[in-house]
Amino acid sequence: ITSGLQSSPKLYYNIFLASPSLIQRITTRNYQSPEQHTNVLLNIGHLSDVEETPLLFTPNSLFGRHLAVVGTTGSGKSYTLSKIFEEIAKYNSKLIIFDASGEYNNLPNCTAHVSIGIEPSRKSNIHSVSVPYTELLESDLYAIFKPKGRSQFPKLKQAIKSLKLAKLAPHLAINGVIMKAHRNKFDYEEEYKNFVAELESPIANFNINYLSTQIENECVNPQRSPTETDTWGGLNGDDYSDCVPLINRINDIIRSPNLAPIFNPGDRPSLFNVIKRLITDEKIHILRISLQYLSFDHNAREIIANAIGRHLLEIARSNFFVNQYLLPSMKLTNFLKMLYRVQAITSH
Repeated sequence: ITSGLQSSPKLYYNIFLASPSLIQRITTRNYQSPEQHTNVLLNIGHLSDVEETPLLFTPNSLFGRHLAVVGTTGSGKSYTLSKIFEEIAKYNSKLIIFDASGEYNNLPNCTAHVSIGIEPSRKSNIHSVSVPYTELLESDLYAIFKPKGRSQFPKLKQAIKSLKLAKLAPHLAINGVIMKAHRNKFDYEEEYKNFVAELESPIANFNINYLSTQIENECVNPQRSPTETDTWGGLNGDDYSDCVPLINRINDIIRSPNLAPIFNPGDRPSLFNVIKRLITDEKIHILRISLQYLSFDHNAREIIANAIGRHLLEIARSNFFVNQYLLPSMKLTNFLKMLYRVQAITSH
């Protein structure tokens, strides 16, 4: 038997309808040979109208590489995934579900439900979490704030560096902001050398409430005069005019209630800490992350999903999952939409 369809059949060809027993033999071949025998079998259901023909899979046959469940609307994709989730939970495995539409809110009791975003009504079994901007990358913020024009991107990038330095060396700042107009560069440059590793780190560890004000302070001439190269000059009107739309956009975004889980997390626990607790908690096997109420504004959903995936990849590379495998899951259509938009954002 050759796997796959080698050529398309002609319209007048006879079609062979595979019997349920043949389909069962094909799907269960992974555990029938003695050298591949395993006691762990996942029962994801049975063939239509043939209850005596269960479809059994070994975990390796489903999750050895990547798994996609595809089909037309109403064909049973969500049901199949739910069955897989239930089977995984039986064997004390760990699974993270990215639920973009809230359809998986009735999973087994061993499931922890968390939500990113403002829910219209808080359910007792759903806990609100945050993805603080301080745990994102600078590139994530660029994708949210969308700097444009000649000056916006370099001034935003430099403002973030300045605010990082203001946090590390607070004596340089006045009310959290580093003033530059007509000030000597010596102290700034010396402290920059002392903290160069932290300042060049891509983590966005700074006080974002001062970002718009700091951008204004970056809009200065690089030197006061040809003979005073060690002192910043005065306000550069052209740069400031170019950055005004960016400043207004940043103020609107960080004050938006819809994006509070990112820019104003309050006492909401960090999702990244919740993920770590899931992995070590023996009572919890499934973590459902609901994105249903996370705003679509400013590509927030795509950027957050990308950040969570990146976080999982980073801790996987640190061998965190060597003794405890983790299965991330997202509905394919939602994943493809997010992936496409993330690629468009990052390539831009």
